[in-house]
Amino acid sequence: MTDRPHDDRELAIRMLTVDVRRPARSVAVVSLDGEVDMLTAPLITESVEAEFARGLDVVLDLTCVGFLGSHGVAAMYDLDDRADRRGCELCLAGTPTHGIVRVLEITGLGVVMPVVSDPDEAVRTLARRRSA
Repeated sequence: MTDRPHDDRELAIRMLTVDVRRPARSVAVVSLDGEVDMLTAPLITESVEAEFARGLDVVLDLTCVGFLGSHGVAAMYDLDDRADRRGCELCLAGTPTHGIVRVLEITGLGVVMPVVSDPDEAVRTLARRRSA
């Protein structure tokens, strides 16, 4: 008998790479590479929430996301609420594919939270906000 949650996590890790860097004292960049769906959305939530717990604003870099499903959209809405509760900010960034841009438009994510094409510019903007 296999341990299903463990198997799901291993599969999620193969489907999505999550890289965290902290280019500014008050900002973390969480870069995603792969698919954002039911299996991988918890990895994003875990990574971003860890940065919020440190009191950091987060740039979620979607540049290398090839698929954004409804669970990923729901996770991003949830993370935006968590950011508000912690006094942090979540910004979507990158130059995702046309399909991802369309998902952001249809779901309204681009209206609820800032979307910036350049992740480095998003870092500078958030860092300036914190220092003001």
